[in-house]
Amino acid sequence: ATAEEIAAAARETARMKTGFRALVALGVADSIMRGGFFVLLPFVLTGKGAHVSAAGFALTLVFFGGAFGKLACGWFATRFGKVFTIVMSKVGTAIGMIAILALPFELDFVLLPILGVILNGVTTVTYGSVPDLVPPEKRTRAFSVFYTVTLAALAAAPPASGFVGDLIGIHGAVIVVAVLTAATLPLAFLIRFAPAEAEA
Repeated sequence: ATAEEIAAAARETARMKTGFRALVALGVADSIMRGGFFVLLPFVLTGKGAHVSAAGFALTLVFFGGAFGKLACGWFATRFGKVFTIVMSKVGTAIGMIAILALPFELDFVLLPILGVILNGVTTVTYGSVPDLVPPEKRTRAFSVFYTVTLAALAAAPPASGFVGDLIGIHGAVIVVAVLTAATLPLAFLIRFAPAEAEA
């Protein structure tokens, strides 16, 4: 191999390592954000006067939107790129969470399915990006690492969000989750896909 080929291989290895680490960090933050919001949402709505059954129905609306979101985000990523899709979903999720606090609960029920689309749908893009950032011989291990740490984060989110809610209030905890969502944006730009993958 020539010196140029060795240098190109080293750059490619560095790109993939950086991208995978950023993707794992993004997946952890995303799991914490989703798990925390699911715990806090019923308390936000009952605090506005919604009945307990209505608050439970609100979670159904989020999951309903998320089912369509996986298809929508996958299509959007194919058409506009994975990084752009991740960034737009994070921005939309952060804005949507703040809007849930500000709107009357009747309007929250209109917004929740839309929020569910981007809240749950983007996981299709993050999970599906693992093979793009790992050599074929290391993909099994990479998936195991990614799923283990993101599921652990998802399991830790409910007690953590409950603790924060007790400390600063439910609305304050939702704001913290929204800020965390926005704070993950720089990680998206560290996920450097190869040119062919970025266009896919």
